Amino acid sequence: HIETSPQGRYLRFDESLGSGLYKNIYRAYDTSEGIEVAWNAVNISALLPKEGKKRIMNEVKVLQNLEHRNLIKFFGSWVNREKEEVIFI
Repeated sequence: HIETSPQGRYLRFDESLGSGLYKNIYRAYDTSEGIEVAWNAVNISALLPKEGKKRIMNEVKVLQNLEHRNLIKFFGSWVNREKEEVIFI
C-alpha cells in the first residue's frame, strides 16, 4: 500500500479505479472488515475557496446518513490538510 488512513483502518493502493474533474478513486482495503473498498480523494484546493469546500463537506455529511439497498455503503471520511483532500470510503 502507499497511503494509510489516520486511524490505520484503510490502506490505499496505487491502482486507480477512476477519476473526475475533482476526484480520484483508488482501490483500498478495510483492515477491520477484511474487504476491498473504494478510496475517494476529492481535491479541495481547486474548488472555490469557501463555497466549493463547504459544498463538498455537506455532501459527505449527507452520504454518511444515507442507507438504501441501491447505494454503496459509506464507511467514513476525513480531511487530509497536507494534500488538501477530503477522503471518503
